[in-house]
Amino acid sequence: MIKRIYLAIMLLPVFLLMGCATTAPPEYSVGMGRNAYIESDLIGLYKGIGILKKPNGNIANTFTAKMEGYKEDGIIFIRETYFYQDSGEKTFTYRITPQQGFHRFDCVRVETLNNCEIKRSGGTISIDTKRTYMDGINIVTVNSINLFHFLDDKRLLKQTYFNKFLFMQDMTELVHYTKID
Repeated sequence: MIKRIYLAIMLLPVFLLMGCATTAPPEYSVGMGRNAYIESDLIGLYKGIGILKKPNGNIANTFTAKMEGYKEDGIIFIRETYFYQDSGEKTFTYRITPQQGFHRFDCVRVETLNNCEIKRSGGTISIDTKRTYMDGINIVTVNSINLFHFLDDKRLLKQTYFNKFLFMQDMTELVHYTKID
C-alpha cells in the first residue's frame, strides 16, 4: 500500500506537466473565448483616443491615435501614430515576419531597429520591446510592454507599460481603438 502511495506521489507531477503541455485548438483557449491572431486581427485601420498616466496615476497627456496594420509580401506591418495635444506626434512601426512553426514571429521596431518579442494569450497580443539610447551623457534603457486586448470585432484596448531608469519612471498609456474599415 505504501509503495502505491509513493508511486502515485512520484507520478503526480508527471501527469500535471503533461496536462500543461497539451494545447487546445489554436482558435480557442480554455476560459478565454476566441483567440486573437496577429495575421488578421491587427490588419486594418483603427482610430482612437488615449491618455498617458504618470506613476502616481495623474494624467500627464492626452492624444488621439491612428493605427494601421497591413501585409506586404507576407510581412505584417503595424504603424501607430499618436497626436499629442501639446507636443506634436510620435510614430511607432513594427515589422512582424511570420516564421515556420506554430505562431512564431520575428519582430523589429523599425524606427530604432530594436528586436521585439510577440506573445499571444487568449484575446490578447503582447509586443515587448527593450530599447537603449543616449540622452546627453546618460544611457537610458526603456522596457515597454504593449498589450492589445480585443474587446470585440471593432474595438480594442491597447495598454502600454513602460519604465526607464530601473523602474524609477513607470508610465502607462491607454488607447481605446475602434476599427474603421
